[in-house]
Amino acid sequence: MGQRKQFYIKLLGPSLLVFSLLHACTPESIDRRVEAIPLDVAVSAVDNLLFDKTLAPEERHSRLNAEYPSVYPLYFSDILLLGDVNSPQAPEMLALFTGDDQWKFTEERIQEVFSDMSDLEKGLEQGLGRYKAVFPEKNIPEVYRLNTGYNYGIYPQGDILAFGAEFYLGADDPMIQQLPPEVFPQYAREDMKPEQLLPNLIKSLILVREQKASDDKDLLGAMVFYGKVMYLLHLCIPEVPEHLHFAYSPEEFQWCQANEETIWSVLVTEELLFSTDRKVKTNWSVRAPFTQGFEEASPGELGWFIGKQMVKDYMSAHPDLAPADLMNLDKEQILRAYRPG
Repeated sequence: MGQRKQFYIKLLGPSLLVFSLLHACTPESIDRRVEAIPLDVAVSAVDNLLFDKTLAPEERHSRLNAEYPSVYPLYFSDILLLGDVNSPQAPEMLALFTGDDQWKFTEERIQEVFSDMSDLEKGLEQGLGRYKAVFPEKNIPEVYRLNTGYNYGIYPQGDILAFGAEFYLGADDPMIQQLPPEVFPQYAREDMKPEQLLPNLIKSLILVREQKASDDKDLLGAMVFYGKVMYLLHLCIPEVPEHLHFAYSPEEFQWCQANEETIWSVLVTEELLFSTDRKVKTNWSVRAPFTQGFEEASPGELGWFIGKQMVKDYMSAHPDLAPADLMNLDKEQILRAYRPG
């Protein structure tokens, strides 16, 4: 499938029944709410024009440059890896991609699954509206739908928030089933479901924009940073079931809740909190079928879960703290407030 860059944040179609989750009641698990600032969010389907068979490649290339000047050069060069967007060969390279049978079939599946994006847009209006309420000084990104050739699930860049729709066709979709398991193992394919798209979009926005606040010198610093991200994500999308925030199954999330004290005991007794070992930090913070040292029923990224529990305890103990100030807190402050279980 060629060179592949993956900004796969568990880092991921809408007309989708699953977006009824936005209207579902979930148990109260966070002690504050944020009122969304009214927004009008439209998802621009750039792939429609990219694959428009009625236009010659030269005309498509020209119109894409004209209609999507902020995202198309990145889409062409950085995401599809087709070279210089201003090269005389650019239309030919575009034609090679859009004429490939595999990517044509992928686009057909995108068009079917994403035939109606109104529910996704409503979810983004609420999620980004709450984000704007927390961070009023920050811009709301333009959202773009792409066919990335399985290079990027989510692509956040400045005021651009783009997604590879092919990553969210559903684990049972025929296109997903054709993916090579050595590149996309089963646990990764299980995350390629439409209901992961909204959480992954908002999460990626927060992660990228708050990177400067990251302190990953040791495991504790990494966990606290991820916990802050997850807490802010929860403020933005409280209607979405919490297990989807983590890209966990309901059973995996329940396992985390039932074993929180055990997880913390392992961190303490094995003296992992202040470990700077890359393998330790990777085991606790990178997507995997399970976390090494625990039973296979455990999910990966347990550091994200414990980090959020720590931040929730701190915010509960400091109800007057504005969520926007959360990123300025140091890890020791968060640690002292944590009460496992």
